Amino acid sequence: MTYKLRELSFKSLLRQSMGYFDDERHNPRKLTTRLQTDAGLVQSATALKIAVMCQMGAAFAFGFAVAFWASWKLTLYISVTAPMIVCAGVVLMKLSASLIIISRRSYEEGGQWAGQALAHIRTIASLGSEQQFVEKYSELLQ
Repeated sequence: MTYKLRELSFKSLLRQSMGYFDDERHNPRKLTTRLQTDAGLVQSATALKIAVMCQMGAAFAFGFAVAFWASWKLTLYISVTAPMIVCAGVVLMKLSASLIIISRRSYEEGGQWAGQALAHIRTIASLGSEQQFVEKYSELLQ
């Protein structure tokens, strides 16, 4: 699935006009970094999450049935408080998603910086600026 997604994304990039790559958001180095990372994120988001959701749903249903059998009064009380717990989980999920977006932007900028450095490695080495580029790369990834 990841291979097919990367292939389709790459074909889509090849069909773009030259002006598309002039925009800073569509810098070729940023696009290659996204091509590398986004396909893996999609795979991990779909394959693992679906399995975990099925497992958690089954555990919840079984636990709820056992709880009703053991103490129906306590189960009714928990049923009232469960929506609050779910709401807290949704807020945490949205916060996590926004942090992932920030992290992805950081990696895009870092990948662009590393690509430029590798493309001009002879000039950087002749000027003795390797450490400055490493520091800048580390700064972009934080």
